[in-house]
This record gives sequence, structure tokens and C-alpha cells, in this order.
Amino acid sequence: MIYQGKLVLCDMDVPKIIFLILCSTMTVCTKTTYKRNHRGAINITDEMIPSNVDVIKIQHNVIDIIPYGYFKNLPVVQSIDLCCNGINLIQEEAFSMVPAIKKLSLKLNNIDIITQKMFRNLSNLVNLQISENRIREIEDYSFIALGALNVLNLDENYLVNVTEAMLMGLHQLEQFNMKKNDIVYIESKFFKNMNLFIYLYSNKISSVENNTYANIVTLQKLHLQFNNIEIITVKSLKNLSSLSELNLRSNKIRFIEDFSFSQLYSLQTLNLGQNDLKSISDSIFSALQQLQKLLLGYNQIEYVDPACFTELNLLQELILTGNKIKTIENGTLDPLIYLKVLDLGRNKIEFIEFEMVQKLINIEELYLHENMIHSISVRSFSRMTSLSVLQLQKNNLITLDHSVFDPKHHPENLKIYIYGNPLWCNESLLWLKQYDSDWVHMQSKESTRCDQPPRLAGCKWNEFQVEDLGVKTGG
Repeated sequence: MIYQGKLVLCDMDVPKIIFLILCSTMTVCTKTTYKRNHRGAINITDEMIPSNVDVIKIQHNVIDIIPYGYFKNLPVVQSIDLCCNGINLIQEEAFSMVPAIKKLSLKLNNIDIITQKMFRNLSNLVNLQISENRIREIEDYSFIALGALNVLNLDENYLVNVTEAMLMGLHQLEQFNMKKNDIVYIESKFFKNMNLFIYLYSNKISSVENNTYANIVTLQKLHLQFNNIEIITVKSLKNLSSLSELNLRSNKIRFIEDFSFSQLYSLQTLNLGQNDLKSISDSIFSALQQLQKLLLGYNQIEYVDPACFTELNLLQELILTGNKIKTIENGTLDPLIYLKVLDLGRNKIEFIEFEMVQKLINIEELYLHENMIHSISVRSFSRMTSLSVLQLQKNNLITLDHSVFDPKHHPENLKIYIYGNPLWCNESLLWLKQYDSDWVHMQSKESTRCDQPPRLAGCKWNEFQVEDLGVKTGG
């Protein structure tokens, strides 16, 4: 495809030639064929690139080295993309003669070191992509000339250590990507005086050192999932008053000090899923008054303190699936009046009481599947008039009485799952038959079977009628 003002130089699967498409800013395009050299490479000459080109793409060729002066006499070029060429080395000041460029992509090459003079004279560069190379070392002050840089992507390299001097001078940086490296340790002043989103997931970070992020008061997103972090302390996340999203999923976190998140006044999403937490203390979520989404699934949680959600008045989604919770004490969920999604699936809960869920008046999705629930008290769901999904499958329920809802103020369009329970198909399930496809919509009917009485044992939901429930319909 030809774009205005672009040069596209790509491997066209022709053994010894490439096609060079040049488009001027007036959309006048020409197509030229050039011979490759004996190594299959192409040499760029002044005659090949007109001075009015503003976007250059040279991809999927064989280019070992980008020498000094490789690009020159290009006063208006804004973007250079050198993806997927097998580049091993970029010589000092290789791009110094194209100082106007704002975006430079070097991803998917074989670069193993970033040197101090590699990006000299690029004071207008805004976006630098060096992901998926073989970078093991970045010399101190390598980016110091990139004062306008907003985005730096170093994903999927082999970096182990990072120092404060590595990012010196990047005062305009807003997004820093360094996921899928081998980072073990981050200096406490590494992120000094920056405004950014930080993506550090899938490394080998074992701890969040005190005050590591303390100088980034405007930080909004911090992603540390898939590391080896074990402990979070009060000083680990100090001064992050602007942080809106914190992802600590899939670490080895076994202990969180009380009030560790107390300075995260703007936090809206907190992901602590797939860690080794065994309990939730009363002060762990203190001061998180803006929190809307809390994910605690697939830990080892056995105990939830009744006061732990006291300040989470705006919470809309609470995920506790895949833990070892046997009971939620009455009143624990009372502060969550705006909660829309509650997932308690795959725990060890045995019964649901009205007092446990009575304040969840705005709940829309309730997941209680794969527990050991054998009893649901009268009116338990009676205030959930907005409920649209109720998952009760794979429990120990023998019935689901109509009295768990308010007959006069029931949900209008409820999808209900009750398969995998030892259901006693009698008059107590009559309402489900009568209202099915009205305001109740039974899901997975093929899997929903009767366990008792013997005459209906094994029958699917659609294989018996109202009369089979022992109900007289006429006379």
C-alpha cells in the first residue's frame, strides 16, 4: 500500500532484487527495482531517497550495520522504521543527520548494546522502540540527549541491571516499557523525576525496595505482574498519590503490611491475583476510597477480616475466586453498596445468608459456583433487582426455592446456572419451570439434571414437564 510522503523498502520474496516505492508529498509515486549485493543486502544511496520523504520504512532486509551518515539530506523525515533487518551494530551518531525525526523503530533486530553516542542529536525524538533485540547492556547517559522522548520501549531483551544514570535526562518520559527482561533489582532512584506509565512485568524482580517509586508523584500505571515479589511494605509504594492502576498479579506475595496502600489516594484498580496471600487484614485496603476494581483471585485466602472493605465505598468489582474461604461474616460486604460484580466461585462456602449479602442492592453479576453451598436462606437475593447473572453450578444444592427472591420485585432478565447440583426435582422448583424464558433464563439446560426422586433421576431440565414435579395442573 502506498501512503502520502512515505518510502517503503521491504523484502518482497524476490531473491536478488527489492522494490523501492517512493511517494512525494504530492502523492506522485514511482516504483523502482534495485539489485541486492552478494549478501542479499541493499545499500541506500542519496539517489534512492528524495528529500521530500517524511516516512521511511526499511524492513525485512539484510542490514548488519547502520553507519554514520546512513541517512542524510532528509530535512523533513519524521519517522524511520528499521524493523526486522538483523542489525547488529549502530555506529555512533548514525542518525545525527536526521535531527527532525520524532519516531525511530529498531525492534526485532540483533542489537546487544546501547552506547552513549548512539542517539546523539535527536532532540526532537518522541518515540523510541528497541524491543525484541538482544540488549544486555545500556551505557550510562545513553539517552541523555533525548529530552523530548515520551515513549521508550525496551521490552523482550536481556537486561539484568538498571541504574539511575541509564535514564538520566528523560524528563518528558511518559511511558517506559521493560517487560520480559531479566531484571532482578531496580535502584531506588532509577525513576527519579519522571511522569510515566511503567511496565516491568515478566522479569525477575524479587522485592519492591523502599522509595523506589517515591519520586514519581504523577505516575498513573505500574505493572509488576509475573515477577518474584514476596513482600509489600508501607514504604514500597510511598508517595504514589496519582497512581490509578497497580498490577501485582502472579508474583509470590505472601505478606502485605497494614496501610501499604494508604497513600494511593487515586487508585482505581488493584490486582493481587495469583499470589500466596492467606488472609486479608482489617487495614490492608485503608484509604483506598477511589478503588473500583479489586482482584484477589487464586491466592490461598482462608480468612477475610469483617472490617477490610470498610473504606471501599466506590468498589464495583470484587474478585475472590479460587481461594479457600469457608465463610464471609455478616456485615463484611455491607460497605460495598455500589458493587456490580462479586466473584466468590471456587471456594469452600457452605451457606448463603440474607445478612451476608443484604446491602448488595446494585449487584449485577454474582458468582458462587464450585463451592459447597447446601443452603441459601430466604430473601438472600431479594434486594438484587439488577441481577443479570447468578452462577450456582457445582454446589451441594438440592433445591433453589423461589423465596430467595422477592416475588414482586424480582430481576427482569436473570441468567441462572444450577447444573452440577444434586437437585431434588419437586414442587420447590416449580417456579423455575413456570418463569423459564420469562424473567428467568435457565442456562446449560442439557447439563442440568435431576438427582431425585428416583423416577426423575438423570432427567435433563427439558425432559420433564411441570406435572412431573408432583404438581396438579387441573381439576
